[in-house]
Amino acid sequence: RLRFLRTNTLLGHLMGKALRDPTVTRRYYYSIKDISIGGRCVCHGHADACDAKDPTDPFSSPNLSGHNRQLPCCPSPDLHSSQAGTKAQDGDGRVGAANTPHLLCPVCLLSGAAEGTAEHPPPGSPSQDGQQPWCWHRHIPGPHPESSVRLQCTCQHNTCGGTCDRCCPGFNQQPWKPATANSANECQSCNCYGHATDCYYDPEVDRRRASQSLDGTYQGGGVCIDCQHHTTGVNCERCLP
Repeated sequence: RLRFLRTNTLLGHLMGKALRDPTVTRRYYYSIKDISIGGRCVCHGHADACDAKDPTDPFSSPNLSGHNRQLPCCPSPDLHSSQAGTKAQDGDGRVGAANTPHLLCPVCLLSGAAEGTAEHPPPGSPSQDGQQPWCWHRHIPGPHPESSVRLQCTCQHNTCGGTCDRCCPGFNQQPWKPATANSANECQSCNCYGHATDCYYDPEVDRRRASQSLDGTYQGGGVCIDCQHHTTGVNCERCLP
């Protein structure tokens, strides 16, 4: 929502009350010259950018002028980086105003070093430490007066999720960790010998050193899920009786 507080007229501050011409002041009106979008995505250090376009709903997409605009991601909160701000920028690096007719602006609510916590997040949104990372925006008229849309991080390091907050299926040999300045903390693939496509991390298996990693060492706690081809075991490493 935009709230106009006062008019800003050309040389109007130089006119005394007695000299103000009603024929001029009656023509004063408000206008919007530019809207700058400031915000960041929390991707836990596992992404460089997040896509602000929701491909499932053309009316709820913060696609500022049809160019698949993106917002920058910030590093992991423990890097203590300052908040990033940006105007709308297209794929060619051009900066422009938010001039889509039905769009007012997208506002991000951050997790981690968050500036706000969502009071009414979309159903099914994952939470972390009680905070819901999601974004909302409003429309000026349109079929959907208000809707919500998640910003999807472009995840790296074998991580998945809207904020790269978990390891992708099959990459749970080590527990998920946020990236730091010194380490990407990349999610590692489980060793299932081709007999399973997914796995989960078990700290007890890690403690007992019962899971063999791809390099042949017993580091990590990856447990293969649903071993195929009549195999069984933590790594699907033996045949069924």
